[in-house]
Amino acid sequence: MRDEPEVHEADLERLFRVDGAGPALPASAARADAMIAAALDAVLGPMPGGGGGGSGGSGGGGAGSGVGGTVGVKAAWVAAIAAVLAGGAVVAYLVLRPPAATKVEVPAIEVAEVGTGSEPASGTGTGTGTGTGSEPASGTGTGTGSEPASGTGTGSEPEADYPEIEVDPEPRRATHDRPRHDDLDDAGVDDLLARANQARGARKWRDADALYARVVAEHGDSASAQVALVASAALHLEHLGDARGAARRYRDALGRRARGGVAEEARYGLAEAYRALGDATAE
Repeated sequence: MRDEPEVHEADLERLFRVDGAGPALPASAARADAMIAAALDAVLGPMPGGGGGGSGGSGGGGAGSGVGGTVGVKAAWVAAIAAVLAGGAVVAYLVLRPPAATKVEVPAIEVAEVGTGSEPASGTGTGTGTGTGSEPASGTGTGTGSEPASGTGTGSEPEADYPEIEVDPEPRRATHDRPRHDDLDDAGVDDLLARANQARGARKWRDADALYARVVAEHGDSASAQVALVASAALHLEHLGDARGAARRYRDALGRRARGGVAEEARYGLAEAYRALGDATAE
């Protein structure tokens, strides 16, 4: 049996110790071969020697083949252990590597100050002030220039156009029962007489007398004017207490050449008016 190299525990601890991130510390080639041989002997057992001293040619040939097979097995184990060590080093590096810092981008938030001018400011500077001018401001900067500036400001807003509402300055007056001339401009004589008789039936003496007077004024040469005179005279004599005015209207009706029943009514009414006046001679 060949002499086995002595492997100390301190050497193994030094070989596999990790001082931080990265693979294990490197070892010398002779020490690595000795550790690998010791590991193989522990797994496979001690390797046989190169044959007896007095063995013949056949014995020498058998020993040679046995040594060749052992060397091949050792080479395979060496490759496997090297692969395991390399994989372990990579895993240790990945595990012990400090995590990379994650970069988080935070979007910038722009805050614009509110101006207090009555008009938007114009300027080319960028800052934290408020601009003054007749053109919009850029950013929140303060400056004077010909280029328009964009920004935020509070100014006087344009006046809104509101529709004009016409208001009647004078409320409408309530309609009266008394007929007005503007309402009767286009009325015919028959309509005027009908309205006068309607007012007379409602005991509206003065309204009826006004309508009769209008008939006389607008249609003086007609028979309707004679009828209106006689009716008005009767109102003055019987209801208005104006015997003198009644006598005058009766005489006017007769002077317009009243005929028939209208003339008789005028003569009778005139006599009654004189009696009311106390003029017996005229009566």
